[in-house]
Amino acid sequence: MSKAALKFLVSVAVVVGIIAGVLRAFFVLPVTITDDGMAPTLLAGETVLMWRSTATPEFGDLLVCRHPSANNYVVGRFIARPGMTIGAERGNMQIDGQTPDRNQGRTLAFTPHGAERPVNVILGVEFIGGDDHAFMQDARFGYRSRDIRVREGIFLLGDNRLPHEFDSRTFGPVDPTSCIGHIFLRWKAAPNRVEFENAALDMID
Repeated sequence: MSKAALKFLVSVAVVVGIIAGVLRAFFVLPVTITDDGMAPTLLAGETVLMWRSTATPEFGDLLVCRHPSANNYVVGRFIARPGMTIGAERGNMQIDGQTPDRNQGRTLAFTPHGAERPVNVILGVEFIGGDDHAFMQDARFGYRSRDIRVREGIFLLGDNRLPHEFDSRTFGPVDPTSCIGHIFLRWKAAPNRVEFENAALDMID
């Protein structure tokens, strides 16, 4: 390789490094997922990238927001704003009495992070806010929840519809001004988690 070509490659590497540093400093932040509340989209142990933004979120966005009553952040999908009601009908999640368009697919045994026994879940694809995303729910009972009317803040729901403490069904709506960005890319897959074939550099809806 000539000195000129080597110098060019070094220059390109330096520019790419600078751009990556600027993006990380001002716009992009790595986030480590610590629970399975967003499974199958995100799994505990994965590293994802969040695009920093304080813009008004849109329905279906996968947001990172401050927990309303704890000193940490939560990840969830924005599905309802004040005046809307989240409920269940015949095993399906409903928003203001309407079930989002969805397709349901295969069933498998899934062992949530920290659990000892698997749960039979059914996987599906759901359409909210103009985009589609994967979800899962109990294969036998489907989605079960009391009706929850959002009075203030925004409602974050996990793509994992099994009962758990990781979304607004448990901790309530979050303050939208506390949301610091949305997740857009899986940077690193969780080791030894092969249930859903999640891979590095997958785009996240």
